[in-house]
Amino acid sequence: MIAAYFTSWWRTEIQESGVVGYLTHYRIWRMLAFPVIWNLDRSIALNFLLARVMDNQPPLANYYQALGKLSALESAPVLEKAILNHRREVEQLFSPQSWEDRFAYLDYLSCSATLFTLTGEERYRSNIQRMLQTSDEIISGLARMVATSSEVPLDE
Repeated sequence: MIAAYFTSWWRTEIQESGVVGYLTHYRIWRMLAFPVIWNLDRSIALNFLLARVMDNQPPLANYYQALGKLSALESAPVLEKAILNHRREVEQLFSPQSWEDRFAYLDYLSCSATLFTLTGEERYRSNIQRMLQTSDEIISGLARMVATSSEVPLDE
């Protein structure tokens, strides 16, 4: 009973105190995607995650995964715009040479996985499937990791 009270109090205090705004201002938010969905009101969590996605400051994979866990179908239009940007970025890379390149692939794959989870549209699963079948071991490994963690079924 006491734990329930303090959990409820903490959530209210965090939501009303502006702490989320402070943390987002100082870019601490990169580590907050999952704690946000676990501890804040759904609408506040959704707004927080969508704001981060619309900021388009990579890496974004954890925000995409959190939106999938939140089952936020209303985020699909924002994610569909994001996937187009990620696709263009990935198409310009031949193979990931740096961590930034790997993040580009990871963001593309995670956004695809979340869109598949939310919409069930095969084209998003196909994005992951294509990356899994590439001869580049780094890319195929990232595709396998994202599919496994997002529970996206693949044809292997």
